[in-house]
Amino acid sequence: MRVTPLAVEMLDIVKTYGSNRANDGVSFGLAEGEIHALLGENGAGKTTLMSILYGLTRPDSGEIRVHGERHDITTPHRALELGIGMVHQHFMLVPSFTVAESVVLGTGARRRRFDRTQAEEQVAACARQHGIDIDPRALVDDLPVDSKQRVEILKLLFRGARTLILDEPTSVLGPVESAALFDTLDALRAGGASIVIVTHKLREVMAMADRVSIMRAGRTVLSASRGEYDAQSLARAMVPEEVRPLPARAAPEVTTTAPRLAVRELVARTETGALAVDHVSLEVRPGEVLGVAGVAGNGQQELMRALAGVLPVESGRIELDGTDATSMPVRARRRRGMAVIPDDRHAWGIAPSMSVAENLALTRVGARETGGRRFDVGSRAARTAELVAEYEVRPPDPSLPIGALSGGNQQKVVMARELEREPALVLVANPTQGLDVGATALVHRKLLEARNRGAGVLLVSGDIDELLEVSDRLVVLFRGRIAYESATHAADATRIAHAMAGTDEEEARTA
Repeated sequence: MRVTPLAVEMLDIVKTYGSNRANDGVSFGLAEGEIHALLGENGAGKTTLMSILYGLTRPDSGEIRVHGERHDITTPHRALELGIGMVHQHFMLVPSFTVAESVVLGTGARRRRFDRTQAEEQVAACARQHGIDIDPRALVDDLPVDSKQRVEILKLLFRGARTLILDEPTSVLGPVESAALFDTLDALRAGGASIVIVTHKLREVMAMADRVSIMRAGRTVLSASRGEYDAQSLARAMVPEEVRPLPARAAPEVTTTAPRLAVRELVARTETGALAVDHVSLEVRPGEVLGVAGVAGNGQQELMRALAGVLPVESGRIELDGTDATSMPVRARRRRGMAVIPDDRHAWGIAPSMSVAENLALTRVGARETGGRRFDVGSRAARTAELVAEYEVRPPDPSLPIGALSGGNQQKVVMARELEREPALVLVANPTQGLDVGATALVHRKLLEARNRGAGVLLVSGDIDELLEVSDRLVVLFRGRIAYESATHAADATRIAHAMAGTDEEEARTA
């Protein structure tokens, strides 16, 4: 039997942060021409392991071999010299640059007198070689999110990388864009590239991976090749105990028939003036989850920001429990029972340098909440401990800076803070993006508990499976307008896909 040589091998990697052992003797191998999926709960050690491979973090002990030779990888520059590159979940591009400028940035082509025509020709040739469809002259800021991701991949290939690490590569992509990415990765694999996908989506693993490794509590608990696993066995390996089922869809505790949220002909623009929300009308009723689907960039983010009060409304009307809130300040909306769980928790969900306890108390520091006195976080110590336990925050230490927690555990803290007051309306965007199976189940359970208490929940998500599982009704946004609406139990998956792509079924059949 022919043994495929390893492009990368990590042996007995140990990395500790204080008393927390993020990597506890982890070994990991990536074969040439292989797609290897790395799975695990949030905080399992996946990001630490890949950060060590890419030179962002130094291990306490262990060794790394590249094509059989031992190397100390101390910086990302050294990793790239060895042919190892990483595409981060949050892209690192300069919006005002063209594609060609972004790709050659930091190479010799940019240090010499810049020849734009030559750079565009070189980038175009590299893109053709690897089957990547991109215009080298296009401005990064004008590109859709999937094209920006292709630029990030092209940057690494242009530098000669043959080992690629992709962190949650489909977290911001819709179904069509995800399928296109899979085609790109398949072509790179066929050309001999070695690829690590850090993901929590079992469907992606089943569709693409040649091999899977699962980490839990800093250790590898399963490593298997295609044909040796199924989705159920992977899910069981990721989570140490059975995930509690979602609460039953009980009749909600409704004391009013008025909509929690009513939106009438809402129009809003981006900060650059582009039309983003185009005469949207919708309602969220008490005891209901309304799901909002759509490919990223079709107005979902602007809709959320307008409803939350942080993006001005050009025209239309927003009502909270029957009260006009169109021009209402954010704090006033929150006092009327609105909670917001944003998709970009780093930008407006958490204060990274503050502790978990302080972040849990952020919505209680106003003069009205404290009677004008200085807020004492210590006075909430018992309640803070209860929330940390209830939402399964790991590590369970409220004194830690929240920035030291994994993304999934940061999300649990935001959920705990926003849902603690039992709000009447919950606005939530992509709440399980980048979360593992156990954390995803907890988020869904808490949202449905809020629904069953009589809250209205507006759930924006790029994950169709999530929307179909949690929502009572579903709408699809395309170019800022509602392109499809249905009760979830009657939703048609084909029509949803066409609505997200902006095509009707007849166009799709004749295309």
